[in-house]
This record gives sequence, structure tokens and C-alpha cells, in this order.
Amino acid sequence: RGRYLVGLAALLTASFVVMVPPLILRYAIDDIRNAVAGTYHLSLWKLAAYGGMILALALFEGFLRFAARLLVSGTSRSLEYDLRNELAAHQMELDQGFFLRSQTGDLMARCTNDLQMVRDLLGPTLIDLARVLAMLIIGFFFLLAVNTRLALIAYAYFPIVAIVIASFATIVEERYRRVQEQFSTLSTRVQENISGMRTIKAYAQEDAETATFARENREMMRRSMGWAYFTGALQPLMAIATGAS
Repeated sequence: RGRYLVGLAALLTASFVVMVPPLILRYAIDDIRNAVAGTYHLSLWKLAAYGGMILALALFEGFLRFAARLLVSGTSRSLEYDLRNELAAHQMELDQGFFLRSQTGDLMARCTNDLQMVRDLLGPTLIDLARVLAMLIIGFFFLLAVNTRLALIAYAYFPIVAIVIASFATIVEERYRRVQEQFSTLSTRVQENISGMRTIKAYAQEDAETATFARENREMMRRSMGWAYFTGALQPLMAIATGAS
């Protein structure tokens, strides 16, 4: 908990720091404009100081984001390690009937891909979610400080964007579930072929099993590509939606 709290605090601080350079640039542009108009004397050292402050803030922000990723993503790796150990220990305690009822491929999928997705949720995804929320909230107050009317206009259509993104995410979730189901089927096929290799060779079923595996593998690729198309389109869609504001 402590590592998560410190990491998220660093992330929130970084989200605040990244919005300060535009304000410094604002003062620098005003000084340059006044200097050109002849109403203000702008020294090279002061101009360099503006640049130095922006550079220092960029370095500080980079350090904070690195610390946040180290703490949050690093902790998610430790959680994944613990979850894998607990899952393995739990499986050792289950009775024989459970394994007779369960598909080996399904169990393998839960031990590999599923746990990896849990780790992604507790690491990179949590970082992105916290960063987006912080940028929206902190950014809104920064915008209000600059121009209230423009800030309200920029944020007015965000509920529409949220509805579109939520609908898109539902489709992505359904497609990913189908990928996981097919991964389970494919893993089961591999396990059965390996464990039953003597029987397959005895009845000369190598070609038939290879053809079946190829068919399942093509289905895996088809579902994976369908999921990849939607997830690949989600990021540009968000960029377009936020850029339009």
C-alpha cells in the first residue's frame, strides 16, 4: 500500500508540474512582446532563466514519472509473483475430481495470460488511469485560471466522449474474452496431443491432428487480430477526441 501511495503521489505531482511550463512560457512571451514594443528591457540572462526553469521542471517531471512507474509497476510485478505462488499452492490442494472436470488448457490460460492481465491492471493501466484523471481535474483548474469561458467550452462535450469510449471498451472486452477462450482451447489441444502422442502415432493420426491444430490456430489468429484492430483504434480515437476540444 505504501509503495502504491507514494507512486500515485509522485504521479499526481508530475501531472501538476507538467502544466507549469506553459505558464512560464506565457510570461516569457509577454516580456518579449513588451521588449519589442520598447516598454520593457529584457536581458539575455532573464530569457535564459525562463528556459532554465522549463528545463528544470521537465527533468523533475521525468524523475517523478520514473519513480511512479518504478513503484507502481514494480509492485504489480511483486503482486503477480505472489498471485502465481498462491494459485500454484491452491491447485495442489484441489481434489482429483476438479482436474477431471476442468480443461488443462483453461487452467493454463488462467495461470499465464489471465494473471498477466491482472498485473497490467495493477501496474501500467492503473498509472494511465490515475494520470488521465489527474490531468483532467488539475488541467481544468489551470484552464479556469487562464480563461473560464474557453475552459467550459473545452470540457462541455467530454460526457459525449466518455459514452463513445465506454461503448468502444465494451466491444474490446468482449473480443478479448473470445481470445482468451480460444487460447484455452488451443492450449488444451496442445496438451492432449503431447500426452496422447503414443496413441496418435499408433493410429497414424498425425496429419489429422496437425490439420485440427492449424484450424484452431487460424481461429486464434482471427480472434486476436479482431481484438488488436479495436484496441489499436482506441488510442487514436481518444487522441482525436481530446485533440478536438
